[in-house]
Amino acid sequence: MGRKVSSDKIVLPEVGHVCLVVRDAEKTAEKFLTLGVGPFKFAVAESIAATRRGKPVHYKVKFAFANVGNTTLELCEPLEGETVHKDFLESRGEGVHHIAFDVDDLEAEIAKWKKHGIEVLQRCRTTPDPKSGYAYMDTEDMLGIVLELMQRRG
Repeated sequence: MGRKVSSDKIVLPEVGHVCLVVRDAEKTAEKFLTLGVGPFKFAVAESIAATRRGKPVHYKVKFAFANVGNTTLELCEPLEGETVHKDFLESRGEGVHHIAFDVDDLEAEIAKWKKHGIEVLQRCRTTPDPKSGYAYMDTEDMLGIVLELMQRRG
């Protein structure tokens, strides 16, 4: 007989990507290319309906993405505004900032995590669709790293 999993239990799905916060995404991507990682795709993104620690924010970041086996490596360079990425860069320097997981229902996942005492650090929609977006969860004290929940579309 199968085991029944509580709907309040946090169960992490497969890793979507690993993110390094960097000062210069293009220079860092060039270094990874020498290690056989790449090619990289670059994008600049601005926030859509974003909050940081519950307060509205506007920001711009440069991303670089490359596949490494079955996982995506994401490089994130803060460009403008206040973000958890900028906080990380200023306090710890360049390095691994978060591991991201794709979820089917971001709102339900956030509610579940809050029941376990884990709050949202930063949140943003990724498209005009109100059901798409991400939430960086406040797991750094617990795990030494931030975990990101992503819902790609409604």
